[in-house]
Amino acid sequence: MQPLNPIGNSVQTTAQPREVAQPKPLKAEPQQDAPAKLQTVVNQMSEVLAPRDMSVGINVDSERNSLVIVVTDNSTGEMIRQIPSEEALRRADRLSDAASILFNDEA
Repeated sequence: MQPLNPIGNSVQTTAQPREVAQPKPLKAEPQQDAPAKLQTVVNQMSEVLAPRDMSVGINVDSERNSLVIVVTDNSTGEMIRQIPSEEALRRADRLSDAASILFNDEA
């Protein structure tokens, strides 16, 4: 039986299956280690902020084992922005505390 097109007429099917091109493997680029990448980003951010008399710094919060980015006004020394914010860090602490209570192995 011949396949039908939407109008109801028979259709000749002579198409042969096509070969599908295989995806090309991604080229492996040399990877910088994380501290070097971080330093590169900090340097780039510093270049952008320098004309505005601002600087950027990366601090390690050893208590939380996380990185904190701080943007500072050079003329006043005032912190303009912190990423993540203190509120976000407090929320993360509360979530961590709740998770440790829920999944405590000492039942």
